[in-house]
Parts: sequence; C-alpha cells; structure tokens
Amino acid sequence: MIIRYSLIAALLTLSSCSYWVSTPTQPVVTPPVATGTVVQPPPTNIATGSTDEYRLSFTNTNTGMVTVHHTTGVKTHVYFVNTDAKTAHVVVTFPAGTQGNLRWSQVVMPDGTMDGPFWQDTNYNLAQTGSYELIFHENMMSGDPWTGDAWIMITLQK
Repeated sequence: MIIRYSLIAALLTLSSCSYWVSTPTQPVVTPPVATGTVVQPPPTNIATGSTDEYRLSFTNTNTGMVTVHHTTGVKTHVYFVNTDAKTAHVVVTFPAGTQGNLRWSQVVMPDGTMDGPFWQDTNYNLAQTGSYELIFHENMMSGDPWTGDAWIMITLQK
C-alpha cells in the first residue's frame, strides 16, 4: 500500500502540466491526461459515505478531467458551466487492467430540460449556455452493479 502511494506521489510530482485536487476520502488515481482545473467536490455524503458530486472549471483549456469514485446504486454527478462551446465530447475510461460498468446516463441543461441515456464516448450538442449537470450511473441493461474508480473527460468545442 505504501509503495502504491509513493508511486502516485512521484507521478503527480512529475506531471507539472496538470493540477489535480482530490478529497482525503477519495482514492487518488493518476489519469492518463489531466488538463483544466478540477474544483473541490462537496463534503462526503453522510447517507452513503461517499462523495458523488464533482465540479469542473475550464480555464485556459477546453478539456477537463476528473477522477470519480462511483458507488453501486448512487448517481455520480459532474457539473460544468458552458460559456460559448457548441459541443461537448464526454469520455468515461477506467484505470488500466479494470473493467467498469459506468456510462453517462443523463444531462440536465441550464433550462432544466433533460436528455439521455448516452454511452461511454459521446458527442453532444450544447444548445444553451450556463450550468450543465451530467449524471453517470451503471448500465443495468448490459452489466452488473458496479463500484470503482473512473476518469471522466469533457472536451468543449466551439
């Protein structure tokens, strides 16, 4: 366990081009690419014992990535604000050697309307500016309940 954390600390030190924030209760997993700024998620959810909400802020880049820890049966939420992008490319990936059952299941647009479900690699037209909520959940039609770490990357394109 100590070797794992030492390796992660060394990788984080070497990746000077990325800025990564994580809560103490959330396992730290180094993503393959980390750009943008990850905003600290809210405190741990007392009812479930997990953090299931994450916020992305895009500064000087159009790509943001966050490491999430998904818990079976709990929806994982990622929020971002769109100021001028026309499309979003959303990709869900998993640490090497792991299989995950997590997909982008729903989007809540700034006006409150919803759309979905989607898959693990989706392009989506952003017709509105403002705050978007992306909801991720297991795909119960083609997999078993799942708990684990995943990387969610969002690329906004004009």
